[in-house]
Amino acid sequence: MLRYQDYAVYKDTLATLNACIKKGFSNYILSNNFLKLADIITGSSLSDFFNGYIVSGQVGYDKPRKEIFEYAYKVANQPDVSYMVGDNPIADIQGGKILE
Repeated sequence: MLRYQDYAVYKDTLATLNACIKKGFSNYILSNNFLKLADIITGSSLSDFFNGYIVSGQVGYDKPRKEIFEYAYKVANQPDVSYMVGDNPIADIQGGKILE
């Protein structure tokens, strides 16, 4: 779990993240994952695509709690527009709607 080599990156991931950056987006990871997540990403081919990491274990709140989304919004310098992409309809999608 702590080795970036144990994770696979989807075929379209790098192109998608690169396109987001070219459009001017700043990308952050907001996760209910373990504290070493940033270390895993830094060791992978993905680290250059992210401006920062917000991990629930460091913030003290799990998604979908309002507080973690508000914290992430502040870390991202309160952008006019933000998008939440995730795989969990409750934690990610419903949680992300808190800032609408």
